[in-house]
Amino acid sequence: MPKHRLLVLYYGGCSETATQVVKQKSKMKMPYPIIAAIIVSALAGLIALPRLLDSMGLRKKNFKGDMIPAAYGVQIAYFAVLGCAIIRVLDLSPARITMQYAVLIGGMAAFGFLDDAFGSRETGGFAGHFKKLLLERKLTTGAVKAIGGGALALALGWSVSKAAPDWIINSLLIALSANALNLVDLRPGRALAVFAIGLLAVTAACGFRLSGAWPLAALILPTAILAHKDVRGQAMMGDTGSNPLGAALGLTIAIDGPLSVKFTTIGLLIVLHLICERYSLSQIIERNPILRRIDSLLGVR
Repeated sequence: MPKHRLLVLYYGGCSETATQVVKQKSKMKMPYPIIAAIIVSALAGLIALPRLLDSMGLRKKNFKGDMIPAAYGVQIAYFAVLGCAIIRVLDLSPARITMQYAVLIGGMAAFGFLDDAFGSRETGGFAGHFKKLLLERKLTTGAVKAIGGGALALALGWSVSKAAPDWIINSLLIALSANALNLVDLRPGRALAVFAIGLLAVTAACGFRLSGAWPLAALILPTAILAHKDVRGQAMMGDTGSNPLGAALGLTIAIDGPLSVKFTTIGLLIVLHLICERYSLSQIIERNPILRRIDSLLGVR
């Protein structure tokens, strides 16, 4: 082959490679409008959101009888979803998985906020809300949260499943996990501790390889930053915070967990739900010296 043709092929190949590199670099750069939107959204979450919650007068009695701000989990969910948006723009995680976490966190937080803001403590427990609905024809916010959260669990369960049996298993995991963290969120720091332990257990059970590592990081960061409010008993994260945290654990197992881990987790969650329907979890902890000691280290008592 003549030398001039070799030169043309060589430089042509180099220019094509250079063009591909430039294209890849251009994809990594965020457009200025998106950067501006992220900054504005972050500032709105930091400044406007706490004031909005205060203006709504969302306060509830804690276990000591003190009136403290409720539903600060709105901030956790807000920044988690914003984090997922940033992850999507930077293409750090598969788009489908990032969207699954964002939809689940945002949706569970919305249903939880409905119950936190407008619900009543007169009716408690899963069975109690549905007795009101079936026997008295009264739709409580707790029932709306359960139905809406269940529908969301079914939708997300379907999105990560390949067949009908998988769909049932994965939906149960998400729904039961979401409510489980709500069941233990009766004292400062307790739900956060269960979430942390659950996350470590799930990560180990999934072989320390999580498909949704980045979206989970987007949830963990605001949770860790705002944890002091819950631990010190200064505010309640409420169902708005506990439901998304639990649901995220369930989704993680649904995506990455082996079948044996899924069945074991569902079995443990069902047992927990049955116990909490019949007995007070706080009383069980108080009666056991070891559990009481561990619980006392999690937050103010």
